Amino acid sequence: MTTDSPDSPDPTPTGSPPHDPAKKQASPPLLLRWLGLPKEAEVGAVMPVLVVACATVAPPLWEHVRTTFTDHTVVFWGTFFVSNGFYWGYSALMALLDLAEFPRALWRFKIQPAKKPTLAQYRKASARALLLQVVVNLPLIVLLDRYLCQWSGRNILAEELPSPLELVKHLLVFAVIEEVGFYYGHRLLHSPRLYRLIHKKHHEFTAPIGVAATYAHPIEHLLSNLLPLIIGPLVMGSHILVFWAWITIAQFTTINSHCGFYFPGFPTPLAHDYHHQVFNANYGVLGILDGLHGTRGNFLRWQESWLSGVHVSETGKPRE
Repeated sequence: MTTDSPDSPDPTPTGSPPHDPAKKQASPPLLLRWLGLPKEAEVGAVMPVLVVACATVAPPLWEHVRTTFTDHTVVFWGTFFVSNGFYWGYSALMALLDLAEFPRALWRFKIQPAKKPTLAQYRKASARALLLQVVVNLPLIVLLDRYLCQWSGRNILAEELPSPLELVKHLLVFAVIEEVGFYYGHRLLHSPRLYRLIHKKHHEFTAPIGVAATYAHPIEHLLSNLLPLIIGPLVMGSHILVFWAWITIAQFTTINSHCGFYFPGFPTPLAHDYHHQVFNANYGVLGILDGLHGTRGNFLRWQESWLSGVHVSETGKPRE
């Protein structure tokens, strides 16, 4: 760990791109540069896929679910398997790449190639993720089951699927709530006292790995990771399949943000990887509130250097 203080100066990190410095990439459009997103990583690209799935795959799937299982089975076990299954499946693929370097060709997309993850780090992060899934996620799923199936007065199995337009509306509301909740909660956790008592654990990984996305204190995991995620679907009264789709999107996003690789066509993990390197920049998910509050630090300059293939030294100056 570089420093224990969340208020230390914003250094230029040492992560350097593995691609050829001579092959400079074109600069992203102005809006995406402001958000910290390169041109090929527009988050909105996922929307058409979800709309098509809503119109084609979801109806027969929901008809099978509603006629086969009870509401408690759908809410409890469905949510349990959707959240845990995707998390461990994606993390296992990243472990194969990190530890076995398979496929080796993908290592040219490593953000911090000098920092190779170890088996000990994977064991530590996996143990913490499993612990939190048992002591935090599981009780929350129990409460969610009770709320949706009993206290809310909703009939989960009788609810019709949303239209594609309604799906997009719900997801946009979720994204706004997640950005607001995570940004301000995360920034609060970087106050000196809370950082030392709670958030410092997550920053043990200055070169993050996918499974360490939930390497955190239980209080942080509940208040900063999970509550901003589930408030949107509860407020909107969203269909359970929409809730599952949102969980999957959020887990993909957080694991991708911590995976340590920037794969072509994937949403960029550079912003959050930079956060783990310098600690005091890029607190949000989308980057919108970071742009508004001026908490980008030197990220945009560092990102331009990384994308253009300029290897950055510890002094912040390009290597000769």
